[in-house]
Amino acid sequence: MPKFPQAIAAATAAGLYSLAGGPGAGGRASAGLRLAQNTPNPFSERTLISYSLRKSSRVRVLVQDIHGRRIGVLSEGLQSAGEHAVRYDASGLSNGVYYYRLEAEGTALTRPFVVLR
Repeated sequence: MPKFPQAIAAATAAGLYSLAGGPGAGGRASAGLRLAQNTPNPFSERTLISYSLRKSSRVRVLVQDIHGRRIGVLSEGLQSAGEHAVRYDASGLSNGVYYYRLEAEGTALTRPFVVLR
């Protein structure tokens, strides 16, 4: 099994993901759109994913595995501007690196998380 940082680097280098919060990004795709790092991370069962929208938008928050396969949709629909959060229960997942993705305002932000039991 690859080490977590190497797996993240390999997926990013392959163009599978653009990680939010990379050098100079600050977790923002544009002024006001933000995807925070989940807390806690790593985690064993539950985590909190927070994000903010600068304007009312259609939003989708989803979880993917290291290969880009969708595991689940955590939130989908029209949401108002401001701060939002969604809890994720990963009790059915194996140990490993996964990604959560925010799609809103014509942009997508992605961050990794680690399930570690």
